[in-house]
Amino acid sequence: MVNILELHRIEGIGLNEIKKALPDSVPDDLLTGRLDKMTNKGDIRFDGNYFLVRPSFADALEGIDNERTAQVIACRINGQTLEEIAQALGGLTRERVRQIESNFLKQLSAKYAQMDEDKYEYIYTAYELNRELMKRYLGFSDITVYYLENRYKETNTKQPVDERMLDDPLIPDSLKRKIEKYIFSKKIRIGNEYVEAKRNLVEEALFPILCKDAISYYDFVEKYNEFVTENQKPELLIPKDNIRVSMTETSSLRTRSHTVTRSR
Repeated sequence: MVNILELHRIEGIGLNEIKKALPDSVPDDLLTGRLDKMTNKGDIRFDGNYFLVRPSFADALEGIDNERTAQVIACRINGQTLEEIAQALGGLTRERVRQIESNFLKQLSAKYAQMDEDKYEYIYTAYELNRELMKRYLGFSDITVYYLENRYKETNTKQPVDERMLDDPLIPDSLKRKIEKYIFSKKIRIGNEYVEAKRNLVEEALFPILCKDAISYYDFVEKYNEFVTENQKPELLIPKDNIRVSMTETSSLRTRSHTVTRSR
């Protein structure tokens, strides 16, 4: 039972799905009785689905009885460096701050084999999650991000965050929907394809669309800027101040079979 709930810690699992995962020989009354008992003990909670209950890192922080340790961990969660904390608290060296943090994390690991935040172990250790994705799109708190970064050290075996994640059966659908928004926030649709939102790549992809006939470079920039503005990508705009104009020189900017005339 616990193993089934463990596999569905993020989204939970319904009663019918639990039944399907168990042998047919398990009576319904035995199953519901077991679930009720686990719920009453606080081992699981029911909220439309059943969720396995684990102590959270946030709860553990509230239980810190040493004021100096609590200050250090709070500062680290807020992103302060060891040096900054040592100076802010006074009377501590950078190394002493590091020791306080390290000792706390070791004690926590010894006390709790699993915490609620460990439900994200797979996605964090398998993929190159950055803070923007974790906090802005997945909705992880600073506390959760800090826990994951310290519980699971970086490796060189992580996979990049791209469309292939959306086919990973081990990632719950609720996370996939958020990941999809992040992935395509870094891309822009041109025709029937998504192009990485980098100016040189977008320019190249737009040339055959905007320049079917020869047009001036300035007309291209105008159309290009209109396109990226409509797609809410202001960071891709070509600043007109960067265009140097000379009345006596004309050149052509070519890409494949398309030509843009640029006056300088």
